Amino acid sequence: MSHRTIGGMLSALLFSCAEPAAPDAPDPVSMVPDIPTASCAGADHAWVPLDQTGQSLAAERDEDLSLTAAGLQLVLESFDIAGSTPTFDVAVYQSRYSTQDRGAPIEASGWFAHPTTPGEYPLLLWMHPTAGFSPPCGPSARGIEGAIFPIVFASLGYVVAAPDYIGMNGWAEPSSPDLHPYIVAEPTAVASLDSARALLDEASRSGWPAQPDPSRTVLYGASEGGFAALVADRYAEALAPELTPAVVMAAVPPTDLLELAIRGTAELNDTTSGLAAILTTMRQWYDAPPLDDVLQPDFAANVEDLLEESCSDFSYGDPTTVTEIFQPAFVDALQAGDGPSLEPWQCILEESSPRRMPVQGHSDAVIALVTSEADDLTWAPPVHDDIVGWCDEGRQVVHKQCATLDHSSAGVATLPWQLETIAGLLDGTVVPECTVAPPEPCD
Repeated sequence: MSHRTIGGMLSALLFSCAEPAAPDAPDPVSMVPDIPTASCAGADHAWVPLDQTGQSLAAERDEDLSLTAAGLQLVLESFDIAGSTPTFDVAVYQSRYSTQDRGAPIEASGWFAHPTTPGEYPLLLWMHPTAGFSPPCGPSARGIEGAIFPIVFASLGYVVAAPDYIGMNGWAEPSSPDLHPYIVAEPTAVASLDSARALLDEASRSGWPAQPDPSRTVLYGASEGGFAALVADRYAEALAPELTPAVVMAAVPPTDLLELAIRGTAELNDTTSGLAAILTTMRQWYDAPPLDDVLQPDFAANVEDLLEESCSDFSYGDPTTVTEIFQPAFVDALQAGDGPSLEPWQCILEESSPRRMPVQGHSDAVIALVTSEADDLTWAPPVHDDIVGWCDEGRQVVHKQCATLDHSSAGVATLPWQLETIAGLLDGTVVPECTVAPPEPCD
């Protein structure tokens, strides 16, 4: 079955013993990461050693979701989607694994999925788009709705780790009383990479018939997940030395948070509400100044409750101006580019912008990106600027730009291209051109 056929079907659903180390070689997982920690607003901390993270704590097979290829076909048809039969039967597990958050060992949760046919397969780390900000929103708590992407990717021949993210433990005790740190680089990368490391641990200890090949690791996500894929690539060398990323597929990702903040406060648009959610959870994770430094007091008093209760779209009523949400002084400082007046927020936003963040680990992975000129949430021009920057830095980039589709539609419509591009980059049939692609019809 072609990836194009599977991509078309998914459109309706989006939105053994190891070899001993050489005598003189250090054991990479016994080391403490030697990279910067978050530095803005007093958030500095120590790293937990890697031998205390990335361990599988539990992997419980879900028999209802461990589908044959024919059974998966029936599930997809229940959404009125026609298509050919998926390739592999799959086994699916709810997972719990060890990770860290600001120097503290914690548990996180997610999904594992693999083909039941014996063999070695690429490891695919799937990072989901925005699904909410609290444990009930974690994909591992949401049955087939939360597992469908890992299931389908496994049916295509990948061994899949799919984290819920910190603060969204769907199948574990809550890791924090705070909201999920939304579009915050460090916790997103850490929990995602540790999910893939835990998958390697579980696959080895449990003797899965399908074994993941960490030398062919795919970091894959859409929207928030696209951001997660990009930042995981930056942290992988230090935090997941077992993995060798080969492909980073980021569909409609935010990449320059300061530019998005400027745009989201220039006038009301989709970025405006997204920015409010980002700043709210950033303030909690960084222990930054009070929200009413940047948000209107009445709004700041209620926004955390609104986010905690939302597992899909979140609404702030019906504002008519930006300053009904944001403090005028914050808006003015953003529009004027007044850096000193923006601190610590400018530091925080830049620290989670993938091309500018202080952690810049070496990676030879090809970056594949989807943007759309009509995307009003993750505005495309800053992403295009970053493509030029990555190419100037020597990174290989593949890009597809949609002409007219909005944020969600562009991510959905390009699913066949995303899947075909991943497969083509792994087998060498897709050659990166490292240029900003012109807009084209994608629907």
